Amino acid sequence: MKSYLVASLVLASLSLPVAAQDKTDELSALREEVSAMRAEMMSLNSKLADMQSLLKDMNGTILKMRAAALEAEAATANAKDCETRLGDLKSKQDKLLSLGYRPEHPDLRNIAAVIKQLEATCGEAGTAQ
Repeated sequence: MKSYLVASLVLASLSLPVAAQDKTDELSALREEVSAMRAEMMSLNSKLADMQSLLKDMNGTILKMRAAALEAEAATANAKDCETRLGDLKSKQDKLLSLGYRPEHPDLRNIAAVIKQLEATCGEAGTAQ
């Protein structure tokens, strides 16, 4: 029985280093895996930062494009308003002349001054587009 006990102890002492080595290998493999995951996480964080920067730039570009579109719409609307107003004033001027008013009449002078001013303004707005 004593020899059985000694044999068991010897066998157990021989298997302990193998088990310890297995655990050490497993621990080493886990450390390598954690290291690889950290490197991958750093790479992904870098890519995320690049994408966020790109998104910020794109948002700025979109805002500029919207502002330019709104400005163009406003300029177009102003030009149409200017043309409409000029047409109305010229019609009124023609009507007064057809009723016998002379060009020296104060109403016709005022209309002519406004027409001249609008033509200058509309011309500037038209060349700005």
